Amino acid sequence: MGSELSRPKIACSTGSFWMWDLDRTFGTIAAAGFESVELMVTRDPLTQSADAPRELARREGLNFIAVHAPMLMITRRVWGPNFQRIVDRSVALARELHTDLVVVHPPLMWDVRYQAWLLGELDDYQKNQGITIAVENMFHVWIADRPVRGYRWLSPEEVAGFPAVTLDTSHCGVDGNDILTALDTVAPHLAHIHLSDSKADHRDNHALPGTGMLPLERFLKSLPGAGYEGTVALELDLRPLTPEPNRLLDALIRAREFCLERMG
Repeated sequence: MGSELSRPKIACSTGSFWMWDLDRTFGTIAAAGFESVELMVTRDPLTQSADAPRELARREGLNFIAVHAPMLMITRRVWGPNFQRIVDRSVALARELHTDLVVVHPPLMWDVRYQAWLLGELDDYQKNQGITIAVENMFHVWIADRPVRGYRWLSPEEVAGFPAVTLDTSHCGVDGNDILTALDTVAPHLAHIHLSDSKADHRDNHALPGTGMLPLERFLKSLPGAGYEGTVALELDLRPLTPEPNRLLDALIRAREFCLERMG
């Protein structure tokens, strides 16, 4: 079960590199030994079409395993406010990059049209498109130690009913959700994993593996035995290491090795 053939594939998300341009990002991911990349669509125009990512991936010997739709609060206007346009353009981009996985966020509380679409049309849409649309678990915003809900569905239990799920371990850590229980909960529909650690301080830390409070070692060791053969994308906050590129690269290499060693 833990063989090279059956263990999940390890990738790195470009979302780990908000502070760098796309050229440097792809070069660093390749230098750290990754073969696969998840492209996060941001306000950088180069992430919004296939041309530059495709050429950089070709140059660095990388392939794409997912496209992350622009659904963060700071990227929601990249392709306009209409959810259908965001999903359609993300699917088109994924197809051009030869990947069949798109990561989306659940709707905000007031986005009732998107809510209705996910409940009523998502299943048929992804079958017709030949693309997996994986809904990601999110988290509460904590204000004065009180949770405030921003998303209609956010916990692993709440997204588990969608046809495909992206499980984000840092998001679990924000709300104190046990990642081993979360894995069991979403397992039947698990299509993708965003992996990072958490300080368990109600903040979305995306910390380097092994530097927080999450049982990532047990989580990773359980994946091959659970039959999960999808993708694990490291989605990290590397900004504190920006002034020291050599330390950043070393940390990224160690994060990759941390995952590979625990999965056998």
